[in-house]
Amino acid sequence: MSNIKMIPVLAAFVFLLSCKSPGMIVWRAEPTDNFPADRQNATTQTSQEKTTDSEKTVAEVKAELLERLLKDQLSKNAGSEVLQNSKNNQSAAAGSASSSPSVHSRSLPNIWVFSVGVSSFKDTSLNLRYASSDAEGVYQLFRSVKTSPVPMQRAVLLKNQSAAKAEVIKHLVGLMKRAESSDLVIIYLATHALPDPDTGEINFVMHDTDLNNLVGTGLSQSDIDRIIQRARARKIVFLVDTCHSGGLGNNILLARRGGGIASEVNQLLAQLASSIDGVAVLTASSSNEWSQEDERWNGGVFSYYLMSGLQGRADANRDQVITIREIYDYLYMNVPEATSGNQHPELKGSFSNDLPLIEVSP
Repeated sequence: MSNIKMIPVLAAFVFLLSCKSPGMIVWRAEPTDNFPADRQNATTQTSQEKTTDSEKTVAEVKAELLERLLKDQLSKNAGSEVLQNSKNNQSAAAGSASSSPSVHSRSLPNIWVFSVGVSSFKDTSLNLRYASSDAEGVYQLFRSVKTSPVPMQRAVLLKNQSAAKAEVIKHLVGLMKRAESSDLVIIYLATHALPDPDTGEINFVMHDTDLNNLVGTGLSQSDIDRIIQRARARKIVFLVDTCHSGGLGNNILLARRGGGIASEVNQLLAQLASSIDGVAVLTASSSNEWSQEDERWNGGVFSYYLMSGLQGRADANRDQVITIREIYDYLYMNVPEATSGNQHPELKGSFSNDLPLIEVSP
């Protein structure tokens, strides 16, 4: 439509150009008074012939010029349309690429990792074999994720001598103060956990815990509750590999209480999960089961399959995000099989099943 509208304009332009061009000849009739009749007729005839020839020449020039201008204009318009179409196609392609859904629809929150493992205790009768290396393995896993590694300023690792009660509380309080309400805090604990007969609370055994003064030297449920209550983060996941039978049989105080300890600890861990909204507690075992560690897994069986699942094997729907439900399902399928049905992980708390824990590579 734009090309048709341009034709009258171009025609007018060409006509004006032909009239005013300095190289164009304009014929005029010569006076006849001083010429003989035959000369007048001859001159008039010649003049008319010249005029006709000149008019043809001008018309041809006009036509050629008009044709040339029209071709140039059409060429430019066609080029503009091609260029515009190219730009439109590029924009459409870019828009399609930008609007295409990502592999996974859930975006991960900022993740904080607090990993504690104690294999070496002041009371050497409590020593474990793999708790500290398991804690380091979980810490390194989150720190080294290719797609979304947890930065050093959002990760804490405390093991053996550095995992004294005061140090654990100090670092956990510091981390919780910095975590925002929309962040996810993952707390991994690998150690013994014991119920206190006087308070009825669970106590996690730290490097310097004295079993004769469990309330004063153990990391108690009350300590954890107070820290969490003051925190802004509303999504907190505990990964607890406790109730280890190894070491307890060597301690006279604990040997007297037998397997009832595991049952009490698991019940108290369930209470911890239900005490605060947004807290999930994934434990290595349930009921009166002990948590096993062995050289077959080069660590605790729970932690072995926990790390295996978080590296990608628990990604049941292949969306490159491991949710809390996916890791639990993976653990519940593999841990009992590996322990001949003697250990069953348990998940309790108030949380969304779709809570993302980690992003993995395809």
